[in-house]
Amino acid sequence: MKRFYQSLTVALALALSAATSLPAASAAPAVGAVTGAVYTHGSERGMKIASAPDASAGGISWDLAAPKNKFHDKEADVWLIGKDFTYDKLSDKEIDDWYHFGKIPANAPVYHTTTDKKTGKYEFHDIPEGTYFLVILDSYGRDAAQNLTELDDKQQLRQKLPNWESFELFNVGPRSCLVQMVTVKRDETVTVKPGAI
Repeated sequence: MKRFYQSLTVALALALSAATSLPAASAAPAVGAVTGAVYTHGSERGMKIASAPDASAGGISWDLAAPKNKFHDKEADVWLIGKDFTYDKLSDKEIDDWYHFGKIPANAPVYHTTTDKKTGKYEFHDIPEGTYFLVILDSYGRDAAQNLTELDDKQQLRQKLPNWESFELFNVGPRSCLVQMVTVKRDETVTVKPGAI
């Protein structure tokens, strides 16, 4: 009978130690979301603010050469690229597959989506907490409209990614490359407004 109680005590001790380690293993990951939109083709070209000194009375003017009711011909590519990852650790093949074919390297904090053709909206869900470069590659974007902070973010991205020239050649091409730093926090949604990038 004494052995039975000793065995029962050992079994209970093992069960309790296993139970105390379960919450750490089953804890929900710290994830958030990023959403936003880019201007649609028709809305950006169809209307402009007349603020030039030679504009007669200022205000809004209509671009009559813009196609009527036209939306984006192409979706914009939107990337979230983790800021704190060391991309130089990736092999040349992983970099080539990413840049040439859009195959995201395993275990790299890189996420990709495209915008909705009609609304210009994009969404990322279940993104781990951290700081990311939000990169929008858009045929109708305006590089010249970026502020100094965004230009600095783009410079940091250039230094972070290996072989930036290949990224530009195979991903950016003739499109604008708009970059902004975003911080994702647990259970929060970061919303980027159109024209803010």
